[in-house]
Amino acid sequence: MIRYSGPASNQPTPLYIIRVGDRKLQMTDGGNTADSLTLRETLDQINPDWIESVAVLKDKAAIDQFGTLAQHGVILIELKPGILGDMPDELAEKFKRY
Repeated sequence: MIRYSGPASNQPTPLYIIRVGDRKLQMTDGGNTADSLTLRETLDQINPDWIESVAVLKDKAAIDQFGTLAQHGVILIELKPGILGDMPDELAEKFKRY
């Protein structure tokens, strides 16, 4: 399980990008702009065995790649290819829409 407790007292939060192949979700602490599930609920559904890599991007590298939403950095979580079928339906549907 990935632990996420929320931002520390009024600290800016990074953009979270969760990718499976060419599909991705972009989320901030306020949830996904196109979805009602929060970042915490989404991370709670990710099995650590599905994770291929995690990267932290900050400063200009984050903004250059992901725009102004990434001004406080990016946590990029790459999931293994082919795991959509192993995900709970609610999470898999989010990846199918984007």
